[in-house]
Amino acid sequence: MPFSHSRFDQQQVAQIILDSLKKGKPVEIEGFGTFQPQKDGGFHFVALDAPRV
Repeated sequence: MPFSHSRFDQQQVAQIILDSLKKGKPVEIEGFGTFQPQKDGGFHFVALDAPRV
């Protein structure tokens, strides 16, 4: 169930991530990992290896 009190919807969050990657900036999502921009215009997701409690 989506969080109903969020200021951003899923499409807005996805667009913010894509815009940052297009500018060559990595995007970290706390607790999950980091999207790293690639030279070819794509991106790579690096998941956190730390165990969750």
